[in-house]
Amino acid sequence: MAPIDAQTWGDLLLEPYSDTLSDGVSIAGRQVLHQRLASGVEDIDARTASLRSLMAERSALAALHTSLRPLRRAEVEVATTLYDATSPTPPGWIKWAALLPLALLAAIVAVVWSPAAWLAAGAVLFFLMAQQMRYSQQVDEWKRRLDALRLVLATSALLGDAGRAEFAELAAPARRLYQQLGRSSMTRLPGAAGYADWFALANVKHYFRSAALVFAERAFLQRCYLACGNLEADVALARHLLGARRPVLVLAQ
Repeated sequence: MAPIDAQTWGDLLLEPYSDTLSDGVSIAGRQVLHQRLASGVEDIDARTASLRSLMAERSALAALHTSLRPLRRAEVEVATTLYDATSPTPPGWIKWAALLPLALLAAIVAVVWSPAAWLAAGAVLFFLMAQQMRYSQQVDEWKRRLDALRLVLATSALLGDAGRAEFAELAAPARRLYQQLGRSSMTRLPGAAGYADWFALANVKHYFRSAALVFAERAFLQRCYLACGNLEADVALARHLLGARRPVLVLAQ
């Protein structure tokens, strides 16, 4: 199937049709559906076989639709991160970041012997606040992207455990990477994250650490992303065709 140009796309009213297909589908699934409509499907025989298999087992189709639901919680698209973006360069001080809270504590304790130690404490506090403010936007944006990527990993692990063949080899490494991309257990304690972020720059350190890991594992993440997107697109199409009057004829064309 040849790619569809913009004029033909508009003439065929594919935009509203794409919206209909994408109803209740995650960002990843919508991107795959749009790509299929605009550029065609290379493995048409495999995709048709997948659709027929899904349509033949309505209970299994409903279960898959439920299993893919976590993907729909993603707030941002991550295709740019996985295919086009470059890894952020960590600042030179990041290797010494673990010493910053110790330096602050030491300066505060030193006040007992010399009030001038408040200057050192103030300097450390100023540095911590300056870095927090400098990276706050990047950290917030990255958190949304990382949450979306972890949803892909969690879904891949879940589907692999459920016996989906295309996820069999992805499940174990996806579960491991999901854990590695999370924040430390200490920061998940009530109220602990705020202190860790402001006095130890835990969120900034996690930003650079997790970004490095994502870009190191980008090929694997692409596999998980495409597997989830293609399956969700197949499920959406199967559900759509089952709602059509003559789905068998549609598949036969």
